[in-house]
Amino acid sequence: MRLGLWFSNYRWPQDQESLGDTFATIAQRAERAGLSSLWVPDHFLMPPRFGDPDDNMLESWSALAFLAGRTNRIKLGTMVTGVTYRHPLARASLPWPGCCMVQRRA
Repeated sequence: MRLGLWFSNYRWPQDQESLGDTFATIAQRAERAGLSSLWVPDHFLMPPRFGDPDDNMLESWSALAFLAGRTNRIKLGTMVTGVTYRHPLARASLPWPGCCMVQRRA
């Protein structure tokens, strides 16, 4: 069985200034613990069932690129990728939706 980690929100006790460090630390610890994947949502606003809509919400593809630079083996992906709020040319420059896992080159 493979286990992964899903970020439903980005509300942590530290200040906004440490959001990136905390995000990277959680991903690195998940990787060291042997989890196989890490997933982020693709929303503009925090869904009410997961927190206050005014809470921090990271842009998913930028967040994955950030984590790809901070991790080595863990697979990274989006839970969904919204196609209705991105310009088609911007969407075309992203990886194909069928392969939402970020693969690193050695």
